Amino acid sequence: MKSLKKSYSAYETEAQKRVNELTIDNHKKALKIEKQRKTIAELFSVVAIMAGAIAVMVFLKIKKLF
Repeated sequence: MKSLKKSYSAYETEAQKRVNELTIDNHKKALKIEKQRKTIAELFSVVAIMAGAIAVMVFLKIKKLF
C-alpha cells in the first residue's frame, strides 16, 4: 500500500510540475499576444495620423487651386 501511495505521490508531483509549466507557457504567450496587440494599435494610430495629415495637405492644395 505504501508503494502505491509513493507511486501516486510521484504521479501527483509530476502532474503538478506539468501544470505549472503549462501555466508559465500560457502566461508567456498571453504577454506576447498583449505586446503584439499594443504594437498593432500603435501602428494603426500612426497610420491614422498620417492619413489625416495627407487629407489636410490635399485639402489645403485644393483650397489653393480655387
